[in-house]
Amino acid sequence: MKNSWVRTKYRIGNIFRKKNPRGTQRFIVFNKPMYKPNDQVKFKAYLEKGKWKPYRDSVNVRLMGGYGFAKDTVLTRLGPYRPGMYSYSFDLNAGLGLMLDKSYQIVLESTRDKEILHQEVLHYEDYELKSITFSMKTDKTIYAKGDSIRLKLKAVNENDMPIYDGKVELTVLPMPQFSASMKSNRVNFVPDTLWNTSISLTEVAEKEVILPDTIFPADIGLSFQVIGTYLSSDNERYSETLDLSVLETEKEIQLSTNDGIAEAKYFERG
Repeated sequence: MKNSWVRTKYRIGNIFRKKNPRGTQRFIVFNKPMYKPNDQVKFKAYLEKGKWKPYRDSVNVRLMGGYGFAKDTVLTRLGPYRPGMYSYSFDLNAGLGLMLDKSYQIVLESTRDKEILHQEVLHYEDYELKSITFSMKTDKTIYAKGDSIRLKLKAVNENDMPIYDGKVELTVLPMPQFSASMKSNRVNFVPDTLWNTSISLTEVAEKEVILPDTIFPADIGLSFQVIGTYLSSDNERYSETLDLSVLETEKEIQLSTNDGIAEAKYFERG
């Protein structure tokens, strides 16, 4: 009986709620396309009261939906951190009593007259991460001194869709070839591990990481290996390795082809 009344109240509210004023902007953006148990939902929203007039009042954040629209809970009362802009996060724990494989609504409503200002669907599924492909790429393999070394990290599923899950453990190790560039009359110290860090992929489709200049010795060239290990939330592991080099000088020769003609370009910094 209670579920039936909640469902009826929701449908009546949808029929009679006010439409967005013409020309206004209202939206909610989630950090992931779908969620599973114990995930954290993060969203940002923008609301206008009229065209070019940001909404400035507090709103109720309501979670609604499920089978028969049985769930109807006010999660919090939220004020804007800037005019028209709202941000909130909450955990999908057992205390919310949500049902798997159901869609719910995040509803922003006026605290004054309960008018629904905007709503978006939240997908709640116990999905499995299958056929993961992890990639780690760079634009080139040889860098001059002072160049920015950019790594692009990405995890996708079998449909080539980004996976908003897991983290990447990055480790940078020197390779034995670096000894050829060392001077016999100079003491050079190169640590066994140049750098390691952990990068989250939970909120981005592709993450770009720039290796710090400070991890490389200033007076020698260096060949090194970057090991990227992707760890899913289920502790599955996928690894990629890149062999890269930093030149001893700030000079570089780049070879390329243009309309079938080979080109060589010489660059020197300074």
